[in-house]
Amino acid sequence: MKFAIIADIHGNLDAFQVVLADIKEQKCTHYACVGDVVGYGANPKECLKIVRDLGMPCVKGNHDEYCSSEEQLDGFNPHAAEAVNWTRLQLSDEERQWLRDLKYFRMVTSFSMVHATLDGPQRWGYVFDKLAAAASFT
Repeated sequence: MKFAIIADIHGNLDAFQVVLADIKEQKCTHYACVGDVVGYGANPKECLKIVRDLGMPCVKGNHDEYCSSEEQLDGFNPHAAEAVNWTRLQLSDEERQWLRDLKYFRMVTSFSMVHATLDGPQRWGYVFDKLAAAASFT
């Protein structure tokens, strides 16, 4: 069993297709997505459809959460907020619900997946040093 771990697709269909071709070339047998299927890129629907059609296990990324909610974007970088608002308009209610239903944590065979940190996957924390990384190993 050889997994391809995919993350931060961000609606970039062209790049995603290149990655999928490389996955095939590398002879991976399984996929897993560590979030942020949508956000920024011009093809959120198409990227979301591929992830869903492949049936790959997926966890919620911060952009998946923002783009599937009605949450106010106060404090966001103006360019990021514009991308989130645009993506919200592109997605159907059913697609937004699928993103909302994603979990922050998921076990896949013998490994755990989160988009952020294991000790607080819903807080969208970043790991910048060994101390921050250590918190996820408990």
